[in-house]
Amino acid sequence: MVFNHELKIVIVDDDHRVLSVVGALVKHLMPNSKRISFNNILDASNHINNNEFDLLITDNSLNGSGGVEGVTLCGLAKMSNDKIKTILITGSDLYNYEWHLPKYVDRFLLKPIRLSKFEMVFDNMFPSDCDIIDNIQMIKNNAKRNSKSPSNNLKVLNKV
Repeated sequence: MVFNHELKIVIVDDDHRVLSVVGALVKHLMPNSKRISFNNILDASNHINNNEFDLLITDNSLNGSGGVEGVTLCGLAKMSNDKIKTILITGSDLYNYEWHLPKYVDRFLLKPIRLSKFEMVFDNMFPSDCDIIDNIQMIKNNAKRNSKSPSNNLKVLNKV
């Protein structure tokens, strides 16, 4: 599946191989997006504070520290604009960070990273145009089934 959204995406990981893979997956799924990558928390933080973007994808543990730098970046992004979407990539379970997730992290991906996982996350975060059209059609169909007759709907409209 290819998403036609034109998003500005920030990708952060200190491992150049992972950064390359994530960038390639994002480019494959969202070819119209503008992507910028960082391999350290300082440059990423500076960019987050001084630029507008739509999506942050970050590894949780940056610079080999085993800490929660990724959650910190997600929090920084959300504090600058709560409409920014965030995806946290981690190689470990998130039980220790669970309390941060609802506040700062919209979705998380457990390593190893696969295209199918990215597709599922992107599909949930950014419904495709087809999904939106399908939902509108479903709403129209339900409305038709629930209405008794067109004249009843007109009577209700005339009373308002």
